[in-house]
Amino acid sequence: RRIESDGQRPVVMSLLRTRSGELWVGTGAGIWSCSGGCERWTNPSNVQTLRRAAIYALVEASDGTIWIGSE
Repeated sequence: RRIESDGQRPVVMSLLRTRSGELWVGTGAGIWSCSGGCERWTNPSNVQTLRRAAIYALVEASDGTIWIGSE
């Protein structure tokens, strides 16, 4: 499946597969996640600035928290 942002395909800059099986993708145009067969991608950020920020790093902490490194 494609990830599209405003009709463009953003460049993937970071990937994370969580222990629960979710796939997180950091791009030059925000952060995206999916679970299962990745039939549907979502932008899980409730912080407006992260919706379009370049995401350089994704890390899962021992408690399951996702840490995001952005510009």
